[in-house]
Amino acid sequence: METLGSLSTTELILVAIAFFIFLSILSWFLKKIFKFVLLGFIALGILFLITGNDVTGLFQPSLENIFENTTIQELKAKHCQEGKEDKIKCECFVMPVYNDLLDRKGGEQGISKLETNKKEMVNEMLQSFRIRKGEVNQCLRQKGEAGKKFLGTIEKIIEKINN
Repeated sequence: METLGSLSTTELILVAIAFFIFLSILSWFLKKIFKFVLLGFIALGILFLITGNDVTGLFQPSLENIFENTTIQELKAKHCQEGKEDKIKCECFVMPVYNDLLDRKGGEQGISKLETNKKEMVNEMLQSFRIRKGEVNQCLRQKGEAGKKFLGTIEKIIEKINN
């Protein structure tokens, strides 16, 4: 391998030109990447402004966001319906809340009456979740590996509720 000192003038000029071309290509490439990253941040900023969300709400949903603008019947239809059944969410999350609402609100009629006011429904579902959080945790632990990831998310939510 030759060192720069042993190269002829012509070879040094060629190395300098190659180095300049390399730097030009690298600079062009980095500018393109920077433009895409900048456009991505601008798009996220606009998304957050439009939706009113923040970064933590996007990646770590709160319990209120899970129940937001939905009723317990809609959650049952989404997670517990035959064929669309999501066993972990149905058995460990939706059904404990549903059963607590049945107990506290006097059956299906109480739940139907509650569903006319979504804000009150969300508050009652949150209260039911707090009451049944031990049952939810136990169910998720019993589900093993499949429930561990969901359990981690629920435990973070429970910590936020307790704080």
